[in-house]
Amino acid sequence: LSFPGVHAGPCPVSAGMALAPPDACCVEAGQDCEDSTLAPTSITDLKSLSTGGLDCDTEISMAAPKPAQLAPPVSAWRRLLYLVVVGTLVAGTVVATLRVLSLWPGPRWFASGLQECVPTARSGCLWVTTVEDGQAGQLLMLQDPVVLDPGVDCEGEACAGLASQPIEQVFARRTSTDDPSTTPLSIHVDLDKELQTIVGYGATMTQSAAFLLSALKKDSPDLYNDLMLRLFGTGNQSAGVSFVRFPIGSCDFSLREATWDDSTFDYSLENFAPDADSEVMLEILGDAKKIQPDLALMATPWSPPAWLKVLGKIDGVNEENRLINTTAAYRVYAEYLVKAAEVVEQRGLALAYMSLQNEPYTPPGGGAIYPGMRMEPAEQVQLGALVRERLPRSIKLLAWDHNWDHTEFPLEVLKDSAAGTFAGVAWHCYSGTMEQAYQTLQHAYPNLETHMTECVALFDNGACDVSTGMRDFAVNHQWDMTHIFAGAAAHGAQSGIKYALVADETCGPVLPELHYWKRAIRPLVTIPSNARSMDDLIFQQDFWTMAHSGAQFIEPGAKRVTVTTSSGFPGFVEAFHNKRAKTVTLIALNWHKAEEVNAMVWHKGQPVSLVVPPGGTVIFQVLS
Repeated sequence: LSFPGVHAGPCPVSAGMALAPPDACCVEAGQDCEDSTLAPTSITDLKSLSTGGLDCDTEISMAAPKPAQLAPPVSAWRRLLYLVVVGTLVAGTVVATLRVLSLWPGPRWFASGLQECVPTARSGCLWVTTVEDGQAGQLLMLQDPVVLDPGVDCEGEACAGLASQPIEQVFARRTSTDDPSTTPLSIHVDLDKELQTIVGYGATMTQSAAFLLSALKKDSPDLYNDLMLRLFGTGNQSAGVSFVRFPIGSCDFSLREATWDDSTFDYSLENFAPDADSEVMLEILGDAKKIQPDLALMATPWSPPAWLKVLGKIDGVNEENRLINTTAAYRVYAEYLVKAAEVVEQRGLALAYMSLQNEPYTPPGGGAIYPGMRMEPAEQVQLGALVRERLPRSIKLLAWDHNWDHTEFPLEVLKDSAAGTFAGVAWHCYSGTMEQAYQTLQHAYPNLETHMTECVALFDNGACDVSTGMRDFAVNHQWDMTHIFAGAAAHGAQSGIKYALVADETCGPVLPELHYWKRAIRPLVTIPSNARSMDDLIFQQDFWTMAHSGAQFIEPGAKRVTVTTSSGFPGFVEAFHNKRAKTVTLIALNWHKAEEVNAMVWHKGQPVSLVVPPGGTVIFQVLS
């Protein structure tokens, strides 16, 4: 984590209308965004912008009835009852007013669907997310089943033979009409032309996230189980997290600094063992694995043990505090990482990936003191060779694990490493351009994997206010879908991971020394310290955006397949073949904020019209 910005769009966005219960809402005035037909292409384009004002994404009570309806004379007990009733009504009105003014948090009221739907031979499933004045409207709202009737032939020369063609051959076709304004855009999906394998999408499980979940498990086991199902399950209201990254030793979002061997000069690693907070983290990951058996895991160290570093400190401190440049230090650290993988495997957690250093080009400083280490390409080459020699082949090594703007680092590492040492490259989103970075690496190494392994989100203005987590949904959703989740697959990405899985109402816990923007990170879910029911939890916008690429839509191991669209589609369309489920999932996002997109999808000769709302997303799933 090294970029103190917010994915909030390239231009001012109207503060808009947030959904309240049907009887009440408000519209906040603000500046309209410039014509947003193109998605932002670089994180450096994004600025945190907020017009302030009212916040309506909260519960609003009904107005209190007039107390004049209570007729005198009354007895003392009736007078007391009268005062209680009136007091309660007045208090309710005050609470409602405070919630409108965002002074009293309260639960979020968004029209969320995310219901289960199983496609059949005669019907497909359709989910729609809408945007209203830049804010969230419906969130993955399940629509009526899309009727597919293979027995109905289409008419006209343009449709000749379509009735007998399976979906693998014809998924979409432009309709014949002379009016371009009513001509749906064509979308053709070819299941015979497979592209990359999708590993999964998700977030990072830090020690502080595990601490919060473990506390919930102890105090409210039913709520814990429900939340874990919402995060890792694929049923109703679930995000379908299928890929999780976690730290080897502490990170910035930890309760205390520790590694998995803090015994000074333990070159034999006799005292190697996960610290207590990491043991809790592994326990929670085990629970997640029971819900999502195909959960992919990636392990990353933020720092070696302090006794293996030049300055003897776990914190990054400066560029000098790197791994001691001796053969013995490199061999011991390589064995340390291999032992970490073994421990994870012994806990029943199959490790899929490992990187050698989180953000190797970040010189920690600027007031933030947390575990870190500078690592140059030659150092990663040397360490990578030693780790690969000992690490099981089932665990893949990823090079780099930092921003898009330094493609020269992974290029040098891959060039100087023996073939097979690294399976691919891990990226972060805080500077540079996704398209350029991915294209550069894939041009040089077309057979290596591409993974987005960290991208943070912040609350408005870099201040921790958990009640603002749905603001500017439209531009954030568009950016994340395009650069982290399903849309990034168009550029070869095989995964997408946000940073914080869960956090509390203080946007922590974090290491005590940390301050400024790291204390405003927006998680997928906020768990207030007094949470005792699902209504107390706050599902932030990142939960909903990530859910658009969850395992219920893109199963781990799904194949991205070729999609061809007619020119002029203002957004992206991607398709994924879930071979185990025998389904095809089509995901389309409309970048245009004012115009809907009409598309005609053909399924075995039967036309199906899809409308992608302005700034919205549709997910269409059928049997393959």
